[in-house]
Amino acid sequence: MRSQNSTSLFVDRKRILPRAFTIVELLIVVTVILVLMSILIVALNAASESAQRAKTQSVMNAVHQGLIRFKDDIGYYPPVLSPLTGSPSYADEFRQLSNPPDPGYLKYNNDIQTWYSITSLADYLIGYGNAQEDGQGHANNATLSGPGIRHPETDGVWSATILGDADGSREWRNMGSTQARTAKVYGPYLELRDERLLGRLTIQAGERRILFPGDIGYDDPESDGSPRVMVIVDYWGQPLRYYRRPYPQGGLKMSYRSGMAAFVPSLSDVYALRPFKIDAGSELAARTDDANGDSTTTFSLQAAEFAILSSGPDLTVDDTVRYDSQEFNKDNIVGVGP
Repeated sequence: MRSQNSTSLFVDRKRILPRAFTIVELLIVVTVILVLMSILIVALNAASESAQRAKTQSVMNAVHQGLIRFKDDIGYYPPVLSPLTGSPSYADEFRQLSNPPDPGYLKYNNDIQTWYSITSLADYLIGYGNAQEDGQGHANNATLSGPGIRHPETDGVWSATILGDADGSREWRNMGSTQARTAKVYGPYLELRDERLLGRLTIQAGERRILFPGDIGYDDPESDGSPRVMVIVDYWGQPLRYYRRPYPQGGLKMSYRSGMAAFVPSLSDVYALRPFKIDAGSELAARTDDANGDSTTTFSLQAAEFAILSSGPDLTVDDTVRYDSQEFNKDNIVGVGP
């Protein structure tokens, strides 16, 4: 026969024994943890994207101010360097002059969409490399020079077109000029303290590639011994696009006047620059329709002298329309000036 004390002890031990979780309870706990982790990841990604947008916008604002200072000194905004499409044989072809599209030409609407540069900003606002690249002497002068440029002359490419090179390639920049070697240095008009914002453009297997510090080949020169062409990128590693209002052939300081063209071209003709979302009352009808038959633009873009575009976090731009159903252009970041 058990005593009262032993019975009480048995009951107390049974009462304090821990109860194990059931499978259902464990699944619920795991599900809750996964949901919380998903919410946290989404929040962190959104915060990261917001920070990248803010920092990219800050860089674009600095570029904006640099372009204005450049015009104050030189008298015009930098020209558009090209080519922009296809696969050049070597990266330096991206530093050749691109003539503006002719507004009287049948293909103007198509041509204006690709009339932008990814190399003009680094070439003109910073200046880098050797003497032949910033206007300090002829092509064989490989003397390294610091940031800044010599005056790019009236054609914007250091007299390359004046001296007879139709595409304005660097081999003709102040060819044989001795005066340029001691000329005044302008700029630099932009200072990038984050090395991730300046990449080196190269062509590998016929494809464009941008190298950053630490990448294999970043410090290697081109085949002729000159430094690689450089580009300014956003915080997603994509080159910033530089657009300029079209000007009459060979006239960087000129503007179209009535009778000079079928219509006066503007940056509103570039579909990707038109805002994805436009507030009611601020819209304006552009002269050209995009692939959707949409001509909606804004007064600020219509009057803009230049524009800077970042493709945003999706790294994609739809150049055929303003408003695309896939929303490729929704996250574009566009700055116009002055």
